[in-house]
Amino acid sequence: MRIRFSLVFSIVALLFIMSGIFSQPAYAESAPSQLSADIIAKDSTKPNLHLKNISSEPCQVATTARGTVAITKVSQADKVLQPQILDIGSDEDIGDTLKSQLKTLKPGDSVDIPLEVYKLQSGYILRSTTWSSDGGAFGSQYQIKADQSLQLELNYSLSSVVTKGGAPSCGAVFASTIATNAWLMIVLIAGIVIVAIILIVLLLSWWLRRRNHRKTPAVVAGVLLAMALTGLYQSKSRYYGSGARCYQRPVQPY
Repeated sequence: MRIRFSLVFSIVALLFIMSGIFSQPAYAESAPSQLSADIIAKDSTKPNLHLKNISSEPCQVATTARGTVAITKVSQADKVLQPQILDIGSDEDIGDTLKSQLKTLKPGDSVDIPLEVYKLQSGYILRSTTWSSDGGAFGSQYQIKADQSLQLELNYSLSSVVTKGGAPSCGAVFASTIATNAWLMIVLIAGIVIVAIILIVLLLSWWLRRRNHRKTPAVVAGVLLAMALTGLYQSKSRYYGSGARCYQRPVQPY
């Protein structure tokens, strides 16, 4: 009877371990944004970023990709394109350009922002230019083909310095058209964790039996319980993490 109880207890503890490891609130992955974002790239040479104010308060965006959009990944024909880093040496004050193109979005309003695409003799290039009042401007560009589907990952953000004196900045938002294998990774990690726990239990049981330990099931259950409590504690720490930890900064391109 005790052995059966210990086995049942071990199974329950194992479930707690799995829930502790894989439970993570959605907002810990990205900060709440006043915007929703969709990339429209039916024509690879004319991609647009569609922004919509999904909050209950008005906020401001800049209707230009220059200085606001950081492209972090570009793919065509299932191949990830490598960026060419640019030396932004222009006399143009991007901060002033952003101020001249501010637009207030009321709740429910939306705007389309064309991404930077230029046609050169060598073909089309997709350019990304980011800016901050402290760090200046950074740029990168990708050689793209007009006859191939364009897949993107990007961040949109507007510095609050630009919007002083008016409605606040709508903040930062992430958008992607690149499919991810998140569920496959979760299943793979879960399988590895389960196999590791089973091996630990088997090794511990074998070691205790060699020592003629009469309370082997209880000891194993105790170890699993300790692991479960550790997993739940880590999950709770992630859930109640500080705002700085939960907030995801816009990624600068390379």
